[in-house]
This record gives sequence, C-alpha cells and structure tokens, in this order.
Amino acid sequence: MFASPGDYVREPLQLQIDHTRADEASRTAPAVVSTTFPVERGGYDEILSHEAGAVDLPRAPLPLIEAHDNSRVNVGIVENLRLAGKKLRGTVRLGNTERARELWEDVKAGIVRNLSVGYQWLDYRDEGKNVIVTRWLPYEVSLVAVGADPNAGLFRGKTMPETPENTPENNPETPDIVTRTPAARSAAKAAMRTRSARA
Repeated sequence: MFASPGDYVREPLQLQIDHTRADEASRTAPAVVSTTFPVERGGYDEILSHEAGAVDLPRAPLPLIEAHDNSRVNVGIVENLRLAGKKLRGTVRLGNTERARELWEDVKAGIVRNLSVGYQWLDYRDEGKNVIVTRWLPYEVSLVAVGADPNAGLFRGKTMPETPENTPENNPETPDIVTRTPAARSAAKAAMRTRSARA
C-alpha cells in the first residue's frame, strides 16, 4: 500500500506517555507523539520528517480519541505540540467525562501507554527504499492497544485496519486512504505536480 499526498494515514506509535511525570491535578502527562523511526509499509519504509517546517499544526491542539473512532467525542486533547530533538512532543490532557477519568487511572498506572497519530501527507520524496514524508498534517492522536516504535513515546507499528466507522464512505470529511502500489506512487507524484502547478 502506498499513501498519496492528501491521503489520511493512521499510524500506531509507541508514544510513551511518561506516567512518572503525570500531573494529577490537571490530568496531564508529557508524551512523544512521533519520531523519525522508519515504518515498514509493504515494499517501502515510511519516514516522517521532523525537520523545521515539516509538521503543519493548524489543527493543534489535537483531539485525543480511542482507536481512531471519530464517531465518538474525544476523551482529551494533545496540546503544547512542538518539534524537539527530531520528535514531535506534546502534553496529553484527559477530560472530565467518566470515560476520560477511567483512562486517566490507567495512564497513571502505566497500563495505557500506546498512541497512534492520524495524519495527511502533504509532500514527500523517494530515497531508495525509503519514502520521506517531508510535509505532513496531524489530525488526531488515538489511544490504542498495540504499537511498535521503540523511539516514540507511547508506539508506532503496523497500519490500523479499516473498520466500517473509519472508511471514507462513512467519513466524507476524511481524505481517502489508497493502496500504496507502484502505480499509486506514480499517480501520487502526478497529482503532486498538478497541485504544485495550481499553487
């Protein structure tokens, strides 16, 4: 599978909410949202750039949801987003709902630790077997059960499967998710050239 510029990607991360620095009064904890760790995408490795200007943050603070289920209200937010040391860092803040309070107890205990970021490709370049996403737009951060990035805060790993509530048909405001084949890669480049010409 190959993402195109403008596609929506859900990426499990080993986000590592730092539960040892959790603040009980404000229900906040520092976290690493993403890193440059290469993620295997079936034929190529995807690397999110964390250079200055690579991450567009007009939607910050980002909603914190569960398992990319955007049909339910968010349980918190991720605020104070900033690039530091090739990582996107932020502060996870849980809300006041009963579910948010339940999750906060597990965050403090170090039981709920994994995050996944949902984002959109804006631009990229090929470097051998690597695809460097040079500009990208985070939409949301999710608490998830499984992740894999050893360098990130709560874990980044395999792509989350599409579920009925997460398909583009049921979420018209979510950019399409396309297969990441070589043909799709060529189409993505052609589309990017078109976008550049229109800009």
